[in-house]
Amino acid sequence: MATSLNAADRLLMDRYFDCVLLRYSEGVYNLDTARAELAEAFVQMTHQEPGFRTHMQAVVDARDDA
Repeated sequence: MATSLNAADRLLMDRYFDCVLLRYSEGVYNLDTARAELAEAFVQMTHQEPGFRTHMQAVVDARDDA
């Protein structure tokens, strides 16, 4: 797997991880849901789908709105 992320992508990914882990720690996500959420982002990245940014941003935005 070779995926190149720019600085903005890495920042988004860090915020995304934080959001997923916070949701898990707060009981919003159970372990299966948190795993599936993270897996979806990595599957999209490895298939080089541009939608992975949209996916991660949506999770971050939902957290910011909470």
